[in-house]
Amino acid sequence: MTKSESAKTPLKKIETAKTLTVDLDAFHKTRPRQHRLSTFDVFAGAGGFSLGFSFAGYQPKAAIEYDAWACDTLRENHPDMQIVQGDIRSIKDSELADLGRNTDILLGGP
Repeated sequence: MTKSESAKTPLKKIETAKTLTVDLDAFHKTRPRQHRLSTFDVFAGAGGFSLGFSFAGYQPKAAIEYDAWACDTLRENHPDMQIVQGDIRSIKDSELADLGRNTDILLGGP
């Protein structure tokens, strides 16, 4: 294909998904839970750390994330998780303490 031919070729539109859904119940039915420790995910993003810890048998308990789309994905994949959407700097110390109460592991994204 020549340069002039490639310039005439229309670009393909790529559709992107806003959320990624994972069936955690189906995953956990295939293997026994070895751990029952809970996690609190700060700067959670779409919940990659929480998802990985879920696959390892841990229970995601709470998360804080600023981005709305990321929170939508967190809610879809972890319906039992308490999710706070907002700037962590605006969350009161008492609310952070409540979210982290009885949590075993603190996860922090980059």
